[in-house]
Amino acid sequence: MSTEQKKIIREQVIRRRSLLSNEERKENELRILKYFMDLDVISKYQTFMVYSSFGSEINTWPIINYLYQYTNQIIFPKVDPISKQLKLYLVNNKNHLTPGIWNILEPDEQQCEPIAIESVNFILVPGLAFDKDGYRIGYGGGYYDKLLAQHSCHAYKVAISFDCQMINNVPKESFDQPINVLITEEQVYYFKDN
Repeated sequence: MSTEQKKIIREQVIRRRSLLSNEERKENELRILKYFMDLDVISKYQTFMVYSSFGSEINTWPIINYLYQYTNQIIFPKVDPISKQLKLYLVNNKNHLTPGIWNILEPDEQQCEPIAIESVNFILVPGLAFDKDGYRIGYGGGYYDKLLAQHSCHAYKVAISFDCQMINNVPKESFDQPINVLITEEQVYYFKDN
């Protein structure tokens, strides 16, 4: 798929997502949180990589706050603009997050411990568009594809999305990394162990 086609899909999905009213968003986010809690990830995994939502993304903070009730093994990514990769940090305290690139909350390197991807066994994966095979289109930086493609990454991968972000088919490229579960307000999609 050409870069131009992906750009068109991104624009369409962002437009659809932006049309949701505040009331719809809150209602849908509550349903998604309930589905997430039903996954019972707390009893299955020890270290949880999450991300801080921005713009019209689903608010990830209800899920993050839920996880913090049970564990302090919460990992946040930090964008390294030079290497174009994500660095991971253990964030014991939410006050150790500061606005980073694109004004997204990221770990303060002075207060957080670096973590290797092999130490992470659950990842909340962001995305703009998803299909029913577990593939996604991100924002175009390739940060998560690079992270998930590392041989040392064996984490269970879950994404959350509004149903309006679903598309029929995400064209796959060799470096694309599918997820294990997608949660929308309508249902939970389980994909074969990718």
